[in-house]
Amino acid sequence: MSKSYFQSFDNITFSDLWTTADDFIETYKETGLPQTYTNSDWKSGTYVDDETLKLIWLLMIGRFADSTIKPYNTYGAFKIRFMSRIWQHAPAWKKELDIQNKLRSMSLDDNSPIYEGSKAIYNTALNPGTQPTQEELNYINSQNTTKYKKSKLEGLAILTDLMKNDVTETFLRRFDDFFKTIIYSGRTLLYETEIEGDN
Repeated sequence: MSKSYFQSFDNITFSDLWTTADDFIETYKETGLPQTYTNSDWKSGTYVDDETLKLIWLLMIGRFADSTIKPYNTYGAFKIRFMSRIWQHAPAWKKELDIQNKLRSMSLDDNSPIYEGSKAIYNTALNPGTQPTQEELNYINSQNTTKYKKSKLEGLAILTDLMKNDVTETFLRRFDDFFKTIIYSGRTLLYETEIEGDN
């Protein structure tokens, strides 16, 4: 999209800029943001893959399709800021979405992990011939274990609380500041109204 197009309209909406997912994905890749990474184990990955970008576009269309974008000097400035926001937050949102889906799919049966509690283990190691150390010893003389178990009501309450906040809603709110909250073109609007005369 050219600079002149971006500046030639008073009110440009999200759907004016990206009518299809392919347009949205193409714009993201054109920004020059890093597409892949290599972690400390030399395993490579993609920051935001095409399927995730397509999902983001669908969510954006549902939320911002007719929302008017705040004025920017150039389309390029808006594009970089908007796509940088995606690059910054989308990977964490995708991971949170995976966790949320796992929580939603958890079983409510009596043997479900949601009723499991923490475990406390107390070890004692005695060896007078060894100098005191802060390191963990690889042997023990005695061990006490306490295993906790949640009640069904407590487990369900914790699960409900974890699912209360939708991670996608939080992600989408990060883009609210790109759009106008009140639409006003700045033009004076004139209306012609017929007034019936007195009989």
